[in-house]
Amino acid sequence: MTHTDVIAGATALSDTIGTTTHRRTFQHAVNDFVGVLVSVLDYPAAEFSIDEIGLLRRLSEGVIERIELRLNTPGDSTNVQVVLVEAVYEIRRRLELIDEWRRHFLGIPLA
Repeated sequence: MTHTDVIAGATALSDTIGTTTHRRTFQHAVNDFVGVLVSVLDYPAAEFSIDEIGLLRRLSEGVIERIELRLNTPGDSTNVQVVLVEAVYEIRRRLELIDEWRRHFLGIPLA
């Protein structure tokens, strides 16, 4: 798997999250999206361009927005809602880790 596969996977999962209404498909896509973000740190930081990192951030924010919209729609059990809220926190945490990882390995000073 290359870093471009990571970008393609994140894009496809974001699309699925944005279009599905089925709870199980939504949950699996969210879980897989988090997994894609986790995998970013398995690559050298220099493999991802600033534009690709920006795309991952935008996709992540879109996924978070879709999760929040779903949470405001009745129908999911409390357990499902808890899992989705935890996913939001994990996505945000992964974005912070990716930022720290890039800064560390590319020698980017804090702004």
